[in-house]
Amino acid sequence: MIFTRLRFINLYAFEDAELNLSYPRKPVNMPLDGEFLAGRPKFYYKKVCIITGGNASGKTSLGRILCGIQVFLRTKELRSNLRVNNKNNDASFEVDFATEEHFHHRLYVRFATSEGGAHIIKEIKYGFVQIALNDSCYKTTEKLNQLFSGRAPGDTEYFFQELATDSEPVVLEFFKQLKFFGGWYYLLSETKESTTAISGMNKNILERIIRTFDSSIIGVTEMLESESDGDENKSSAVYLIKFKNSDSLVVTSKGEIINSDRLSRGTYEAVTVAHFISAIISDCERLGKQSLIPSMTYFLDEKLAYTHSELERMIVALIISNLKENTQFFYTTHNMDIFELDLPVHSFIFIKKTKDYSEFVEANSVVKKNDRSMRNAVERDVFGVLPDTSLVSELL
Repeated sequence: MIFTRLRFINLYAFEDAELNLSYPRKPVNMPLDGEFLAGRPKFYYKKVCIITGGNASGKTSLGRILCGIQVFLRTKELRSNLRVNNKNNDASFEVDFATEEHFHHRLYVRFATSEGGAHIIKEIKYGFVQIALNDSCYKTTEKLNQLFSGRAPGDTEYFFQELATDSEPVVLEFFKQLKFFGGWYYLLSETKESTTAISGMNKNILERIIRTFDSSIIGVTEMLESESDGDENKSSAVYLIKFKNSDSLVVTSKGEIINSDRLSRGTYEAVTVAHFISAIISDCERLGKQSLIPSMTYFLDEKLAYTHSELERMIVALIISNLKENTQFFYTTHNMDIFELDLPVHSFIFIKKTKDYSEFVEANSVVKKNDRSMRNAVERDVFGVLPDTSLVSELL
């Protein structure tokens, strides 16, 4: 699924926040190709989303919400990672998304949290419209607006609503029959979420990345390790990292590290990033050959915070260069140098926290042209997202 619009109410610090992830027409001096749904060349969406903001502004929370929504679409269950901020009020999310079958969907879910912490759905609305060959995202969004305002669905449209009562809970019987394909990989702070089909580690990628991060590493050797699965014996790949002083450590095919204390924090994070990149490249090679290219979501959350800025930009550029059609990449960072990347203005999104609540600031709502310096605009605080340092200044 490709996210085209988000709205969160009473989730984490998002009291009422909305984010548009599409744009109406192809900009002049466009540095990024392929920002449209495969087979629908005028259905533009933000393929690369660089998200920045102050500490505790909501960058990781955004990843948790998006992951929670995708898990709900797959399992039809609300997970606890959709955290309600004010427990006395209902929370809700509304999300517009496109799928590879050329449909534009909208899902609205309103829910409350019980005293035991369980989420109870109070209302759900779901609908879709077909994306015609020359339809823009703006055009199909207007059709969704009409559907959700009461217009009767057409032949290639659908609308469904269920509202709980005091005696009848929402049962989701019809909604449970709907299948949504595609996949995701979320590498968030302290957590990792992925679809079961995610690929294993690529030795060449792992070796090149970690040797760039740590010059004391001399090589990586791939080995097979036997493991029992019930009555069956299976083999899985493990990777032996060798150092100049004869030290070594082991990385599993899932990116897990044994004896991780031997690595610096930056190199440790580089191993997890190598697994992330391995998955993207594998998906590009495997899924890109299919006639109907499955949609994929990738979210990398501040995993290059301990990395030199030049390396960070290179790694992000590597990821972007390997994104296939029907993919969407979210990346969060604090590093100002990220604005030196050759990306369209609309790729940059800020999260601004005022007092207790967070809101989205889209760079293209302020800076209209791709030939303007994003870094210069941020340093001049054009977007109003630089942190308030007055309390620390008083200590000087």
